[in-house]
Amino acid sequence: MKKLIKTIFNILLLFSLSFAQQPQWRLASGTEDVHIAAITIYPNNPDTLYAIGSWFFRSADRGEHWDSLSAFGAAGGALKTDPFNSNIIYASSTIGPAGNNIIDISTDGGQTWTSVLAGTGLCPEPVFIEIDPKNKKTVYVGVGSAQVWRSSDYGQTWVSVAIPQYCIFDFKIAPSNDSIIYSAHSAGIYKSKNKGNSWSQTAFSTGAHFLAVHPLNPDIVYTAISAGDPRGVYKTMDGGQTWKQMNNGLDSLQGYDWINTIVINPEEPEELYLGTNDVFKTTDGGNNWFMFTQGMGSRGHVTSITIDTLNDRIYAGTGRGIYIYDGLTTSIDTKTLQTPKEFLLYQNYPNPFNSSTIIAYTLSERSFVNLIVYDLMGKEVITLVNEKQTGISYQVVWNGRNKYGKEASSG
Repeated sequence: MKKLIKTIFNILLLFSLSFAQQPQWRLASGTEDVHIAAITIYPNNPDTLYAIGSWFFRSADRGEHWDSLSAFGAAGGALKTDPFNSNIIYASSTIGPAGNNIIDISTDGGQTWTSVLAGTGLCPEPVFIEIDPKNKKTVYVGVGSAQVWRSSDYGQTWVSVAIPQYCIFDFKIAPSNDSIIYSAHSAGIYKSKNKGNSWSQTAFSTGAHFLAVHPLNPDIVYTAISAGDPRGVYKTMDGGQTWKQMNNGLDSLQGYDWINTIVINPEEPEELYLGTNDVFKTTDGGNNWFMFTQGMGSRGHVTSITIDTLNDRIYAGTGRGIYIYDGLTTSIDTKTLQTPKEFLLYQNYPNPFNSSTIIAYTLSERSFVNLIVYDLMGKEVITLVNEKQTGISYQVVWNGRNKYGKEASSG
């Protein structure tokens, strides 16, 4: 039996869509006008968070309020909490005009710190900390100028990891297979299949700065280039043998804006966030990006993005504080996708929008779908979908101008 789905959108000035107000970013109390370099969540209790920037901060109420614990701070840095003990914190912080970095450990929740490793050299500081997803007592850290150190006893002792001798910028362990590691260097991206004991270069042979590995598939990797031309995002789906540029919607980055981080939502792997002077978001694996900064105001650069999947919340560390976004994902819930019982049309996102918006819906059975946009006077503006569809979930991207809608993804 044929079904008809017809959706009427009210169109406002600049093609903004009129619906219930979407959540917005908001500034966390106690971080106003403070530089924040990195944020970490204690995995066993997401109410506990730490941040490093101009000072070292702690929140005990899911990031709503923050207190400065110590003067320990960093212009740039990385931060991780031991998964089993919230008092054990690893910090990588940049110091001095040359940008050399120091690895510090706190065993009392950030009250006091002990330096365990220090780096010097001509390369930019490799400020990363990676905890092995399978063996939580194993930690990898970057130390300038081109070194990686590993501890297998919660940071008590350290051994050097042999890596390609180029400036290293990022280092990521595949969440689904801790034997596979990717490292981003000034000479390209390298891959290890044996926990860093040996390395081979991928087909990405130019300088790369940031990495994000798919939580379920170690062959899917994203890299972000923060400088050069063209800067932006690249993706591999075959473990690094081939790479594809994924810059649709990132034109504003060219020529002036630096990329500072790229993060995957571990529960919605097609959803990624890119930190620049703004936040960009994709819900279709990087095919289309849109700006995601509503409510941020004047924030400076977005230096870090941390995702709390348990509480559906995102934290962004910026040059002027920590911003919080509630309502983590607007993509279709995976449980709904398994056995949808009815036709569901989801709130378009972003709303209002500038360059493009995404309209998502699910089908309970094979159906003929007619998705139409109308203006306030009831006049038809565009038909986005007019066909029989057999999948479950669909996303349509509309840029407010195109004659035909572009289907972003279907399943």
